[in-house]
Amino acid sequence: MSFSDELKQASKPIIEEIYNDGFIQDLLKGKLSKQAVRQYLRAASSGASLIAGLAPILKSPFAVKFLTTSLV
Repeated sequence: MSFSDELKQASKPIIEEIYNDGFIQDLLKGKLSKQAVRQYLRAASSGASLIAGLAPILKSPFAVKFLTTSLV
């Protein structure tokens, strides 16, 4: 089995747990409350603000790439 196949296999339970989360299921069914959407948008905004604040001070292109792909 290739390393890629091992990763896919190992990640299946994590993907299932995320997919079955109440927030995701309500999102898929169009049943999210306004409060849940507000809370999600606040959290996403905080993450974007963090990235916007840190990216300019990082010296390494690798660090910037890691930051933007890991936290988004």
